[in-house]
Amino acid sequence: MTEPKTPRDPIDRALDPDDVEFTDAMMRGEHPGFPRVTNAERARLPLPKKLPGRPPGSSKTRVNLHLDNDVLAHFKAGGRGYQTRINEALRRAIEEELA
Repeated sequence: MTEPKTPRDPIDRALDPDDVEFTDAMMRGEHPGFPRVTNAERARLPLPKKLPGRPPGSSKTRVNLHLDNDVLAHFKAGGRGYQTRINEALRRAIEEELA
């Protein structure tokens, strides 16, 4: 039995009419299917209401942290926001240590 082909399979990509290889003309906006967008047109485009990621000026840092499976399961059992709960537990531990 062979494994199913993934969308990244080169044969499938070659046969997919929606997987267009961009040409230099397309990138310059000289292709009728890909017209160039002017700065005036771009200015009229609606902006997303919320940009992805942390807000500017955020005081948090992304880290990779290895936790015991049971510890992680405990926090995840509480549903969404488990990373915030881990942060709060660590903050309480620091406050107790300093007290």
